[in-house]
Amino acid sequence: MIHTREYGFFAGGLVIGISAIAIVLLQTPIGASVYGVRSAGTDASDDIGVPAAVVVQEAPAAAPTDVQPDGLIAETPAPRAEDARRVVGGVPEQVAKVSWPSSLDARNVTAASPLRTTATNLFARVVPDAIARGASDAEERAAIAFIALGPDGVDDRDPCVTIGAGERAALLDAYVRTQGALPEQTTDYQFTCSLVTNPDAPIDITKQFPDHRRIDLEPLALRTFTRFFGRLPSQNASGEPLSQVLADRDWWAIKYLTYFPVLASSRRNLDRERACITAFTDASLQSYHGETLVLKPAGEQPDDLWDWSFVRACAYSGAPFLERFRTRP
Repeated sequence: MIHTREYGFFAGGLVIGISAIAIVLLQTPIGASVYGVRSAGTDASDDIGVPAAVVVQEAPAAAPTDVQPDGLIAETPAPRAEDARRVVGGVPEQVAKVSWPSSLDARNVTAASPLRTTATNLFARVVPDAIARGASDAEERAAIAFIALGPDGVDDRDPCVTIGAGERAALLDAYVRTQGALPEQTTDYQFTCSLVTNPDAPIDITKQFPDHRRIDLEPLALRTFTRFFGRLPSQNASGEPLSQVLADRDWWAIKYLTYFPVLASSRRNLDRERACITAFTDASLQSYHGETLVLKPAGEQPDDLWDWSFVRACAYSGAPFLERFRTRP
């Protein structure tokens, strides 16, 4: 069953006028306030035969990607050379200094501060009431402080600080959607900040944050990929294996679609983003929002966290999204 598109909201974004190509550069969008697993609209199979119980698994360094007799076992290829990096205390070096966010009171942000008001409102938008009620006061205060100013332990040049409050709210939105709760410890914020991506050397969270990996969500992203491309990752349309470089790009696309990363401010390619937003807006697409298959009619702009993850996968994964937009029937 395919559901028509559901609308949420966004706090800025790269916005395209439908009747013109004028593009206004604002903050990264915040996703719609729809959370959790939805049973309605679940589609058990894809047009090209991807089974419902797909599991994206880790592969040994030399292991090929293969289709097994009992269903697709999608093995993540070994990381590219530039992905190899030192790990400090069990987490990637880039986020090892990230620590628990001090409250806004501790940071001398007054109750009347517009910054506090903005962060509190963004928190209310991206965190469902049920999640907020299940969190401690300390966890809620830390999350609001994270939106406002970022984590402790890093300087003003850290990517998790240089992005705006709206983008940090998008990170919190991504965390809650994939983990089902607010961050509860420092490593949760290290994981969250790892979602601020440098596309030239991204942190592979499926390898470097295994405790935060969601193998129940990755198959849904895989199914969105196969619906769009009409093929399995790591294979061409004829079922022949792709080169390791091309296969690697396919798997990065699936990670973008699963974990909703944002881009470090200094690493954005606005021309490519514009091209992907235009292509996305012009196209009619089917994609999984949670377990619900949603139809986006042609002419509608990116609207929620899933839409924007599709745009970022197009712009930064290296998979041939723009080429596929041009050749889709």
